[in-house]
Amino acid sequence: MLLTLFNARRLEEGVNYSDTTRICTLKDIPILTYHGTDNEIAIHETERIAESLKKCNVNMIFHRIAGEGHGTQYLYETEPWIYEWLLIQRKTSNNNTPIKKISNN
Repeated sequence: MLLTLFNARRLEEGVNYSDTTRICTLKDIPILTYHGTDNEIAIHETERIAESLKKCNVNMIFHRIAGEGHGTQYLYETEPWIYEWLLIQRKTSNNNTPIKKISNN
């Protein structure tokens, strides 16, 4: 199918970002999710999805960033462990065993 703006719009309309019915299919993919705790965008939806991932034993980290907004482009400077975590991750097929533990620096 040729992807056109019209077709892309139709694809987007079929996406429900809150649907967790197939979330356990992500069990072999390391996931890092973070959310600022300010009031600009409610954190409860991210918490709900993170809880669903946790129930599936997904190799994941959910990081709440106190008082921060929705922008995260600076996090590699203030939270260097995030960059370290990203660099060591690989998709696994062995029951979600992390490749390497990150340091607590």
